[in-house]
Amino acid sequence: MRKTLFLLAAVLFVFPTVASADVLNVDCGNPSPPPGTYSSIASALSALSFIGPNTLNVTGACSESLNLTGYQNLTIQAASLGAATISPVNPNAAAFSLTSSRLVTFRRLILNRGMRIGRDSETTLDTCTIQNSLGIGVNVGPQAIATLSGSTIQNNSGTDYARIPIPLVILGGNNLVKLF
Repeated sequence: MRKTLFLLAAVLFVFPTVASADVLNVDCGNPSPPPGTYSSIASALSALSFIGPNTLNVTGACSESLNLTGYQNLTIQAASLGAATISPVNPNAAAFSLTSSRLVTFRRLILNRGMRIGRDSETTLDTCTIQNSLGIGVNVGPQAIATLSGSTIQNNSGTDYARIPIPLVILGGNNLVKLF
């Protein structure tokens, strides 16, 4: 009996349970979305655990500014570029601000008012457009990592379109446009 319990404990220790992946849908343009679909990114995030893998599939025009703190392995994406736009109501707020969040991917989104990637965060901007910020388009803080791939940073009013200290990974196909 003791050998069986020991063997069971050993198996559970060696093969820990695998976290299940949650995939949630967000339709920001629909005040009464169908069951299982959320009307805002914030409400969908509140239904997720902080540790993923988790994916939010977003459509519509989202009027929100989101602070992500402590998320791990999260993807926020649209089916195609232009299918989802995140625009904060407050013109001084960024679309997203990250703190202590790792492996966060933004894919095929239009982010109005910029993005802040804070301390201890790691994010990927894949085929995104970051635009119309009153300050810097993408601001990467100390001890943060940003990977840009196929993204455009444009029409931002700050002195820089991006403030990105090392380390930074920039893959081909990006457009860093300063228009003013």
